[in-house]
Amino acid sequence: MFDDLTPAEKQNLLKLVCAFAWADEHIQDEERATIAKLVDQLELGDEQLREVHFWLQDKEHAADLVGAMDEVPKAHRDLFVDVCRQLIGSDDHVTDDEAQELALLEIFTDRL
Repeated sequence: MFDDLTPAEKQNLLKLVCAFAWADEHIQDEERATIAKLVDQLELGDEQLREVHFWLQDKEHAADLVGAMDEVPKAHRDLFVDVCRQLIGSDDHVTDDEAQELALLEIFTDRL
């Protein structure tokens, strides 16, 4: 599923997912578990793992991730949207903020 992604695209996917995790200003345990599973599937290096941990430490870091939407590769657009959809649904409660962020991502990626 992720074999076609370059290291930069994998990193961008994680930026986007981490930003989505902060959409409702709280990261639930289920969301952390979903991100951990994604990290395992992407087979990241140590530096990439440190960045992911940094992004998940504090909601203030999420502002640094907003530009990740600009880097969604057209060829992987559906994959990125699906992973974000899985993340926000992982705690069985999609907030209005999460739904709005997902709708914006879908609109944005349709324009690519």
